[in-house]
Amino acid sequence: MDDDQRVEGLISAFRRDGVCTVAPFLDGAEVAALRAAVERLYAGEIDGDGWYAMGPPLGLRDEGAVKTLMFGWWVSDAVRALVHHPAITSVAAALLGTDRVRVWQDQVIWKPPARDDADVAGNIGWHQDYGYWQDSSSPEMLTANVVLQDNVERNGAMRVVPGSHHLGLIGDGGSFFDTDLDGVRARLAAEAGRDLSPRLVEVRAGGASFHHSLLLHGSGPNGSTSPRLAIAIGYVPDGTSFRRHPGRRTPHTLFLGPRPRPGTAYADPAFPLVWDGGPVPVR
Repeated sequence: MDDDQRVEGLISAFRRDGVCTVAPFLDGAEVAALRAAVERLYAGEIDGDGWYAMGPPLGLRDEGAVKTLMFGWWVSDAVRALVHHPAITSVAAALLGTDRVRVWQDQVIWKPPARDDADVAGNIGWHQDYGYWQDSSSPEMLTANVVLQDNVERNGAMRVVPGSHHLGLIGDGGSFFDTDLDGVRARLAAEAGRDLSPRLVEVRAGGASFHHSLLLHGSGPNGSTSPRLAIAIGYVPDGTSFRRHPGRRTPHTLFLGPRPRPGTAYADPAFPLVWDGGPVPVR
């Protein structure tokens, strides 16, 4: 199978299911270096004199619940390099159907081992990313979830509801931090008026899954003995702009100034261009 066929296969799966996966593009040493970078971030060590925009206090080591730190690329050279990695940004461009892609955000995710079989603190609640991203002029956005260990059922790999991105925004889009997975899914199923059966998405260390901003997804507890670490990077087509809406506000709009107007583009420096044409190096 040549690269063009691989790309077409990814695009077909993404359009149909709202999710697709790519084989590892990072080797073992690169994965280990990124895990160390995540450890450094959560220990309170940053690169440069910047500031991170949203997350737990750096240095906080509560092992009971999922932690997520946004805009890690601002303060971590390793995360910055990953955000710009052509094996990710080129695929994002192909899936979004654009030649020019910008970073929307990243999330450095730490899912600790469960304390016992009944512990649900490590759950990530059912949600649609666009429920949090409605300041964007279009839901044609995606997340590349780069995994830093094999993601399997035991350590709480992501689950998705295939095709749910075709339903539009369901209610308020669910809740990332609501650990009652069954309760949230039942509520969203009632609002959608259809069954929302999940599917496990397993990815090997150094690989990634890509999912649409309207895809319903979540995950269960980490039953392994090590933290499950991931760097989830949101990408948008160049030209994506601010819109007013009645839903949740996001920190992204703060970077546009005190009174952004509808149509104001998300652009440099907070939303840098990371892909500007060229062949797609798919594995």
